[in-house]
Amino acid sequence: MALTLVLYLVLMVGVGVSARSHYAEPAQATAAAEQGNPVPDDAWWLGSVYYDERGSEVSFNPSACRDGDTPAICLAQQGVAQQRMAFHPADRFWLFQGIESAIHLVVGAALLVVGLWRVLRIA
Repeated sequence: MALTLVLYLVLMVGVGVSARSHYAEPAQATAAAEQGNPVPDDAWWLGSVYYDERGSEVSFNPSACRDGDTPAICLAQQGVAQQRMAFHPADRFWLFQGIESAIHLVVGAALLVVGLWRVLRIA
C-alpha cells in the first residue's frame, strides 16, 4: 500500500511539474515596458522575454529594482523597452483538468490490467 501511495504521488507531481504546461500552446502577450504586465491576473503565467529598443533580447533582474520603483521604471532602468509573456488563460482550467483526469484513468486502467493478469497467472 505504501508503494502504491508513493507511486501515485510521483505520478501526480511528475504530471503536474513536467507535462501540465504543455497541454496547450501558451497564449502570448506583448506590451511596451511602460504599459506594465499584459497578462490577466487570473492567468497561469509561464515566463517572460524582455527586449531593448532595437529588438534584441535582454535580461531583467527584479531584485535589482529599488524600493518604491514602479515596475515600468524598474524595467526602463535595466534597458527593457518591450516584454513578451507566455501564459495559459484561466478558461483552460477545465480542459487541463480533463486531460489530467484522462492521463490518470489510463494509467489506473493499465495498472488494473497488469494486476489482474498477475493474479490470474498465479492462480
